[in-house]
Amino acid sequence: MPKYEPTGKWPPFVGWLLAGLLLLLLLWGIWEKPFILILIGVIATWSILDIKRRNSKLKKLSEERSELSICEFARSFDRKVIDTWVIRAVYEQIQEYVATSDYVLPIKADDDLEKTIEIDDEDLDMDILVEILQRTGRSMKDTESNPFFGKVKTVSDLVYFVNEQPIVTNT
Repeated sequence: MPKYEPTGKWPPFVGWLLAGLLLLLLLWGIWEKPFILILIGVIATWSILDIKRRNSKLKKLSEERSELSICEFARSFDRKVIDTWVIRAVYEQIQEYVATSDYVLPIKADDDLEKTIEIDDEDLDMDILVEILQRTGRSMKDTESNPFFGKVKTVSDLVYFVNEQPIVTNT
């Protein structure tokens, strides 16, 4: 199965240019309204504490699931109905998204994407789904006509959603 290959549309210097402009805008904002610095400090503190809470939760979950592997995940699906590449790509991309240097979380089919493994809809739609579709050779077109559109709550739902997406044909 192919790995995800990013398809960057902009040259690398564009990202650095935008980051530099944002930094200049931020510095100007702090110069003009110093209370912005306090706001940034509050947001940064909250973010750091939330990341530590999430990582602690997922690390504990990882330890509880230390005996699980992709095999148990795959057994949750009828491989005569679901493309095995879809099963593997969903498992690997979700796992890669939630892993840190401290742990790798074994994924279960019934994991709630938002509550259990804390993946928000935007990250799912903009990053993870795009990577899974590319790896499985599936199209992003006509997602609204997919019977699972708007119903993806668990990892299992994501597998079924991706499986229903049309395969890309190179014509």
